[in-house]
Amino acid sequence: MLKIVIGTNEGKVLCISNNEDEIKASMVNYLIGTDQEPTEDFFESRNWGEYDIEVYEYHQPQLNENQQIVLKHLKSMCPPKLGLSAMVTVYCLVDDNINDNWQEYSEEIPEHIEALQKLSVAEEFQVLTAFAQWGLEQEE
Repeated sequence: MLKIVIGTNEGKVLCISNNEDEIKASMVNYLIGTDQEPTEDFFESRNWGEYDIEVYEYHQPQLNENQQIVLKHLKSMCPPKLGLSAMVTVYCLVDDNINDNWQEYSEEIPEHIEALQKLSVAEEFQVLTAFAQWGLEQEE
């Protein structure tokens, strides 16, 4: 589960993480930046509204078969230890879909391209969210 920390005054996203220490650090840094000091029970009381901070929990939706195919392909293209950019990985997938680069190598549409073409916009966002969450977990 990811947590999203937002400074409500500016609507600024302060942190997206599942690491409690990162979440707390982002909140404290925000408060220091706005000349506020949290009370000692700031995190335990979860009375963040008085500091203009909101924390939302994001639960991963279940992905359908086509979404799982696309996610698996994204993960295979972006091994975390190689340090490849997640944005470049997504770009390559989209570029392959748009430009039909795969046709140089095969008459068949690759499974991940066919699956991608069947996704709605909302389903694409769910895949990107799952890919981002996976990437964050790999970084920890």
